[in-house]
Amino acid sequence: MKHTTYQFKITLDEINPSIWRRFKVDANINMHDLAYAILAVMGWAGGHLHQFIIDEVFYGVPNDEFPSRYETKDEREFKLSDIPSQKLNKFKFEYDFGDGWTHTLELEKTFESDIELKHPVCIEGARNCPPEDCGGIPGYENLVEAMQDPKHPEREELLEWLGKEYDPEDFDIGEINEGF
Repeated sequence: MKHTTYQFKITLDEINPSIWRRFKVDANINMHDLAYAILAVMGWAGGHLHQFIIDEVFYGVPNDEFPSRYETKDEREFKLSDIPSQKLNKFKFEYDFGDGWTHTLELEKTFESDIELKHPVCIEGARNCPPEDCGGIPGYENLVEAMQDPKHPEREELLEWLGKEYDPEDFDIGEINEGF
């Protein structure tokens, strides 16, 4: 029996130099598990709401406490393979609506294998994901600036908040893949 694998490149939008990952998933992964694969490869903890936007269709986990202004399809009811591959050529994944992290996913390859991919695999990437709750792009840029300048007025406060140094260039593929 042949199994279909999709290879994606995901890039965090509006960050320069870019933060990106290349990863593989089984085509039969459900969209909910894909969301958690994305969070893991990027380095997000997963404590915030998220949604996919694929060909103007929203997929997420409907939440009565935080209703969407858009009709949202329940991501737990759809497999990646349920979506025509041409619609997966380029789509969006949003995470943490307060900080507003938007990612672009691009389907790079589809291939068949005799072996089923049991869990996602990160195969390449660059740079460290921003810390959770850092305040979106402006907060991230301030954090990077503070980490690079020992005299930055917010450096000590940010170090105390983080509990450690933050290196925006750090990327550990082994650590990412251990998370699966």
